[in-house]
Amino acid sequence: MNLLFGDNFISYVIDDKNGMSFNIFGVQDIRKHNSSLKDQVTSIAFHNPNIKVVDYKVDTGISQNGYRLVNMIVTVQVLTNHVEKADILFVQFDHEKTTTHDFGEITVQNCLPFHKEHLAPSGEYKVGYSALKRIATGSLHTKKEHDFITMTPILSYRLGDNEHLYNMPGVLYGILDSDQDKIKKIMQRGEE
Repeated sequence: MNLLFGDNFISYVIDDKNGMSFNIFGVQDIRKHNSSLKDQVTSIAFHNPNIKVVDYKVDTGISQNGYRLVNMIVTVQVLTNHVEKADILFVQFDHEKTTTHDFGEITVQNCLPFHKEHLAPSGEYKVGYSALKRIATGSLHTKKEHDFITMTPILSYRLGDNEHLYNMPGVLYGILDSDQDKIKKIMQRGEE
């Protein structure tokens, strides 16, 4: 199976003991082999054993110029109380061949250090954003563009002499784009 993944950026605080589901978008090259990817994937895992895939589903979308859109919906649990990261995805086919893929990055953490008792969102809160351009996320030292973003914004605040962290509801960027735009973004990234 020839798969190419977009740059998926997942940075999320998981506050459900059953895990959280995330979309990982890619394309399947169907120019030579037009077999159904849905029926051939037998397991999915990240290269970090502390990020456990407890369930997955493979959805396929439209085909365009010899490529079919693929959405791997993975439900993950974090097995530690630390920040866990991964940037490699293992996909196993028919209980035999396992392929290794760069998919972007996932950074997840259980919600233990976060507080819910002081703050609560009120009014409207938009959680999905369609974006035709790539969105950049930055840190103190790097800045990188990503195709698809799923994240929980984190608010740091002081109450008296104590500093607190609050994880806001998750937001999505680029995931609501049309299937054609998703394929275009992934293919452009593959040409870089």
